[in-house]
Amino acid sequence: MVDGAHIRLSRILLGLAFAFASFALLAQASAQSVGIKWNAVSETTGGSPVQISGYHVGYGTSSRSYTLGMSIGDVLLARIEALDNGKTYFFAVQAIGAGGLESDWSDEVSYFVPYENCTNGLDDDRDGKIDCQDAECPAQPELCDGLDNDCNGAVDDNLAPQACVLTRGVCAGSTKICGGQTGFKDCDASRYGADYQQTENQCDGKDNDCDGSVDEGCPCTVGANVPCSSDVGECTAGQQFCDASAILGPCSGNLPSAELCDGKDNDCDGSADNGVAPQTCPLQKGVCAGAFTPCGGGAGFPACTAASYGPNYEVAETRCDGMDNDCDGQVDEDNVCQASSGQPPPSVDPAPSPGSDPDQVAAADGAPGISGSVDSPFAGSSPLTGCSAAAPEASGTLGLGLWLVALWLARRARDGGAGPRRG
Repeated sequence: MVDGAHIRLSRILLGLAFAFASFALLAQASAQSVGIKWNAVSETTGGSPVQISGYHVGYGTSSRSYTLGMSIGDVLLARIEALDNGKTYFFAVQAIGAGGLESDWSDEVSYFVPYENCTNGLDDDRDGKIDCQDAECPAQPELCDGLDNDCNGAVDDNLAPQACVLTRGVCAGSTKICGGQTGFKDCDASRYGADYQQTENQCDGKDNDCDGSVDEGCPCTVGANVPCSSDVGECTAGQQFCDASAILGPCSGNLPSAELCDGKDNDCDGSADNGVAPQTCPLQKGVCAGAFTPCGGGAGFPACTAASYGPNYEVAETRCDGMDNDCDGQVDEDNVCQASSGQPPPSVDPAPSPGSDPDQVAAADGAPGISGSVDSPFAGSSPLTGCSAAAPEASGTLGLGLWLVALWLARRARDGGAGPRRG
């Protein structure tokens, strides 16, 4: 028993004065016992000493609520057993006088019953045994704290594994490392393995960044069969195999192709010949510029017709309208404008056709009203009409024609051409 300073009680009860002595602790297996003592009566009442038959010691875990207690004889010492470790107890004493009269409770004192902290390396309950040596310290699950929690003589062994933050893909099953008193360390790339990537860029059929997606950003997942094409139009559904380099092989079905003018759905979008550009017509000059013919389905593109070229188109130009109606690059050719106005065509020097008689022609140079002397071999009377060639006076068409023939013959003679002459 360890003595301490006496605590003097201030209340005088039945002429008795009480004083508690300090109490000492005797360690037991899983609880504590405490001894208390107090002083004998030092006061009298009416000059006569007060007779004491015994004392009652009360205690409990709440102040002024003494649910536990014991009565003893006229002694100044008591021992309380089986106090629970880690709790605070409150104590007081009553004096019992002659005839069983009880005094009020004395002043209260309290005491915290220590317990053994099994992991701090100290003899907390002062029983001479430290941590795992103390019977109060049964084996506990080992923790990552730098202590021997399970009392097997080893620190931080047999720890329950603690999972890393990332638990998917190549990170599955990764656990943290114990750092002793600082606890478990956060996982780094080394804990996730050689296939781990913070940002995935490998196409290897693995979830390298542990986000639950495999080969994101890659053309395909290695080793997978990827559906391709469809059973629409000219297409048929099939599959493509993703090889070790994440490259897709050929499709086993028929893939879409460019749409043709053939009455079929070549691009497999559900419509035949849609989006096929019209075909340009052969003639693209003049009024035919921009002419086209649309797709005719299974028959292909139909040939261009006059309707394809528009209302101003003509196979042979006949209009004097300032347009290239026959789409040959020429506008109003073949004197269509003179013919449509009734005016004679411009003068030309017609060449006689092969095999024809140069003295017999359908037209002559010049026109009525041409002046000038003509050295005609037919001066005098005309052998054709009997009229004077120099002054044709014959009226009507015959006279004009004879005059023109004579004029033409004269020009041939002038130019050195041979002509009929008289002896």
